[in-house]
Amino acid sequence: MELAVGDIQSGGSTITIRWRATPADLDQTFTARFARSCWRCRWTDPEQAGDSRAVVNKIYLGHRSYGVAAAANTYGKPLADLTLRSTHDRGPSKAPSSFNPLANRACTDPTQLDPLPHARARLDRQASYEQASRRRSRYLATVYGVAAAANTYYGKPLADLTLPQYAMIAGLPKAPSSFNPLANPERALIRRNWILYRMRELGSIDQASYEQAVKAPITASRHIAQSEVDAPYVAEMARAYAVERFGDKAYTDNIRITTTLDSRLQTEARNALVQGLIDYDTRHGWRGPEEKDVPPSLVEAQDRTERQGLEEELSESPEVIQTARQAAQSSEANIEGVDGDVSNWLKVLERTPAYGPLQPAIVTETDGKQMHVLNADGKVITLDWDGLKWARVYHSAKWRGDVPANAEAIAQRGDLVRILKSGDTWRLSQRPGAEGAIVVLDPQTGAIEALQGGFSFAASKFNRAIQAQRQVGSNFKPFVYLAALQEGGMTAATIINDAPVVMSQYSGDDWRPENAERQFQGPTRLRVGLYTSRNLVTIRVLQSLGLDNALNFLERFGFSRDRLPHGLSLALGSASLTPLEIANAYAVLANGGFQVSPWYIQQVTQGSQNTVVEKANPLVACRDCAPDATQTEVDGEPRRIAPGWSTLMRSTSCAASCGMSSSVAPGAARCRSTVPTSSARPAPPTISVMPGSPASTTRSSRRYGLARMTTPRPRNMARKLPCRSGRHSWGRP
Repeated sequence: MELAVGDIQSGGSTITIRWRATPADLDQTFTARFARSCWRCRWTDPEQAGDSRAVVNKIYLGHRSYGVAAAANTYGKPLADLTLRSTHDRGPSKAPSSFNPLANRACTDPTQLDPLPHARARLDRQASYEQASRRRSRYLATVYGVAAAANTYYGKPLADLTLPQYAMIAGLPKAPSSFNPLANPERALIRRNWILYRMRELGSIDQASYEQAVKAPITASRHIAQSEVDAPYVAEMARAYAVERFGDKAYTDNIRITTTLDSRLQTEARNALVQGLIDYDTRHGWRGPEEKDVPPSLVEAQDRTERQGLEEELSESPEVIQTARQAAQSSEANIEGVDGDVSNWLKVLERTPAYGPLQPAIVTETDGKQMHVLNADGKVITLDWDGLKWARVYHSAKWRGDVPANAEAIAQRGDLVRILKSGDTWRLSQRPGAEGAIVVLDPQTGAIEALQGGFSFAASKFNRAIQAQRQVGSNFKPFVYLAALQEGGMTAATIINDAPVVMSQYSGDDWRPENAERQFQGPTRLRVGLYTSRNLVTIRVLQSLGLDNALNFLERFGFSRDRLPHGLSLALGSASLTPLEIANAYAVLANGGFQVSPWYIQQVTQGSQNTVVEKANPLVACRDCAPDATQTEVDGEPRRIAPGWSTLMRSTSCAASCGMSSSVAPGAARCRSTVPTSSARPAPPTISVMPGSPASTTRSSRRYGLARMTTPRPRNMARKLPCRSGRHSWGRP
C-alpha cells in the first residue's frame, strides 16, 4: 500500500497557493475580521498581539526571527485539519498568549505592544494602516490553509467559492471547532453573517450583495478522498515516521511511503476484529443512544445554541442574529416520510463519523415493535423487531435487563443511534464498549501484513497494536514450557504435580494461585499441562526451571528483561506487552528460531521525481540455508539472514511434537513418530489478538527493533527418544 503523507494530514490532496493568487473576496473577508483590531489600537489588540508580531516580521522584515517560526508551526496546519478535530487537539486559539507576553495586557501605547519599534516606523513610511491590514489578512489567509479547507468543505478550488463560502472560511480561525460549519452549523451561520456585516460596514460589498449573501444556506459538506485500503492506523504510523524523519517537509515535498500491508489480509483482519467486538458487545446489552433529543431543524438548533464565545458577534448589531435566523430558515430540508424540517438532523448525520460498519442514524418515529430511522443519505430505514429485541438494558458485565416491551423503550424521536447492515436487513447497534487490536506478521521476514489498532480510528486514534501494554495471560505459557524443554532438562512426558500452591509475600498475605475451574488433577504430564493451560503446573515448571534461567531464555525472543516480572506470576502471563511484541515472539517459533524484527515500510520516495531515499533491507529467516550462511535471496533481492538458532529450535519443536502431537505444523521439523510434512511449505502468518482498553504508556512509531539473540550450545535436547531434523540428530547421551 502506498501513502502520500500530505494526503494523510488533510484528508485530501496537498494544496499550495501563491501569495498573489488569493482571491479578492477572500482577502476582504479576512480584512473585515482583522481591520477592526488594527484601526482600534494602531497595530494590535490584546487578542491579536502575538500573531501580529509574527506577521510584522514575516511580511516586512523578511526573516523568521522573533516568533515567526512558532507562528508558522501553529498556523501551518490546514484549516480542514484543525476544524475536523476536537477543541483539545488544536493550537491556534492559545497562540496569542503563548507567543506574546503582552497578549493579555490592555491596549495602551502602541510601542509597548510592538516588539520592534524600528519595524513599526518602517511600516508607517511604507504603507497605510488599511494596506497593512490587507497584507496581514492575506498572510493569514495563506498560512491557514484555506485552499485545503475549500477543497474539504466545498469540493472546489479556492477561486470557485462564493462570497458566503469565503466568509464561512474566514470565520474559522477564531475557534475552528466551535465555528465548524459541519460540527456547529448554527454557530457558524452567526459567525459568517457577522463577517458579512463587517464587510458591508467597511464598504467591501454593497447592500444588495450583503442581503443576498446573509440569506444563503449552508452548503458545506464533507469532501474527503476515499483510500484504497482501510488501514488508518498504519497510515498514521507512516505519517508520524515521515514527520520525525523529514520534519515539516513531510507535508510539502511529495513524500510517498510504500508499506508492507497485504490488502486482502488487512481487510480480513479488520473485519474479524470489528465483528468480534460487535458480537461481544451485543451480548452485554444496550447502553442507550449516543445523543438524545437532537433538534430537527437548524432554526430550533440555533435557538438552543450556547451564546458563549459569540459575544463579539452578537454585540455588534441585532441584525447579525436576525440574518443568521433567516439563513437557517432558507436551509430547510424535507424528507419523504418524515414530518417537518429536518435540516439539522441531516447536518448532524453528516458530521457524525461512521465507526467501521456502524452508521449513524436518527430516530424519526417508533411504531410498536418497529423503529424508523433517518440515515446520512437522507433515507428512512425501518428496523424490525428481530434487529431490536437484543437491546436489553446494560447494568453490568454480568447483568442485563429484561427484553424491551417495544421500540419506544429503546429509543425515541430525535435520538442519535447506530445501525448495522446484516445481509439485506438493518439492525440496531452501538459502538462497542470493549476495544481490541490485531496484528498479522510474516514470520519469515517480520513484515507487518495487517494491523488494526482499535475498533475504529474515527472513534479512537490510540494504536493498541503497538501502544497498549496489557497482561498477556496464557499467551505467554508456551514460552515457559519451551524454556523448560530447552533449559530445564524436561520432556513432554515429564510429570508435574497439579496441586495447590501457597507462598508467603512481603505484605504478609499468602499467594494462592488457582486453576481456572478451581480444580486439581494431581500428577500431570507436561504436554497435558500445556494444552489444557494448567496454571499450577506452569508455576511449578517455572519454579523448577528457575527465574534467572527463564528470563535469560525469554530474552532470545525479543522480550525486554526489565519489563518482565521477576516472580512466579510470570508463568501466568502477568507481563505487560503489546500485541506486536507477542506476535513477533511467536514468529520466532513459526520460522524455526530466527530472530526477525517487525517492520512496515518498504520504500520512501521524495520529490516530484519520486527519488528513493530509503529502502528496506530486513533480516529474514532461512531454514534451508547452510549454518554458516549470512545471505540469501527473497523475490530476487539479496537479504541478510537473521541471527538465530535454527538447529536448536528444530530439535526443540521436534522433541515437543514427538511427545505431544501426531502431526506437525507446516514447515516444522520431521520426527520419527510423526507423519512427514514438507518443509518447503511456508509457515502461515503469525496472528496475535489482544482485547483491552488503552494503556497509559506510549511508544515511538519507529521503535520496532528487538534485541539480538545469543544462544548457547544445545544441552539436554533428547534424553530418551531419538529425534531427527534435517542434517542433525541426537541420540542418547
